[in-house]
Amino acid sequence: MEQGKECLFLSLPKLLTKIKETYNNKGVTEDELLEVIKRVDLLVLDDLGAEHNTDWAISKVFEILDDRSGKATIYTTNLNSEQLRERFNERNFSRLLENTKVIVMNGEDYRRKVKF
Repeated sequence: MEQGKECLFLSLPKLLTKIKETYNNKGVTEDELLEVIKRVDLLVLDDLGAEHNTDWAISKVFEILDDRSGKATIYTTNLNSEQLRERFNERNFSRLLENTKVIVMNGEDYRRKVKF
C-alpha cells in the first residue's frame, strides 16, 4: 500500500455472504464486487475452507481463483493440502497451487492465550 498498490483483505465466508446480499439489494452488484476483487494488485483471501461447502460456494471460489490467475494473492487456511483438494475439487486446487509458495505456520492459537 505504501507503494501505491491497491490491496484488499477479505474473509472468504464474509465475502460469500456479501455476494449473496447483492441478490436482494439495489446497491452494489455481484459483478461490481467481483470486478474489484479481480482488479486489486494484492488480494488476501482469509479463512479458505471455513465457508459452507456448497456447490454455489465452490462455484464462486472458482470464479475468484480464475479471475486472480497470475495476480498476487495470499490465501490463509487451517486445512492441509489434502483437505483443500477434497473440499474445493481438483480444478480449484490446481488453480490455488499455480505459482504458489506454501508457507506452513504452526503455533498456538493466539485467541486461546487469554487466561480466565
